[in-house]
Amino acid sequence: MLETARLLLSCFLDAAGDTDSLLAALRPTLDDYLLVFRRQIVAQAYAAYQPVWAEAPALPVARGVTTLELAGASVEELRRGGGAAARFPSAYARVAPALRPGPTWVCWTFRALDGGPEVKGDGLVAVDDHLVYFPQPGRTLAGLTHENLTPGRL
Repeated sequence: MLETARLLLSCFLDAAGDTDSLLAALRPTLDDYLLVFRRQIVAQAYAAYQPVWAEAPALPVARGVTTLELAGASVEELRRGGGAAARFPSAYARVAPALRPGPTWVCWTFRALDGGPEVKGDGLVAVDDHLVYFPQPGRTLAGLTHENLTPGRL
């Protein structure tokens, strides 16, 4: 799965500016929301991501990179923290209770050839036999209340 994500992100680098169709292929369907988010939170997650996808979110990539580092973590790992989950933005710990067990989440870091700033991204999710993109769930789902994200309520 990480190699598929690596290939996909490489396609964004090689797309010569035509990334719209690549990005459109990553847009989650309602079925994807049902597989990624706990049942009680699906409607809120769907509503939170609609404005993001209305503007076609950017997928963070860097030109002239020498390395692309990927980390994949299961929902269980994101809930526990540590291991590969330590490479994810800290906000994942807050939203992990809203995620269904099973899918693997991916974050990445591009390192520039000239030693310039790193470009980091997150939110690729392996769902069944494909990848979908839920950019920055910690930020996008920030409007959900603590009660909505409490495991006992999900």
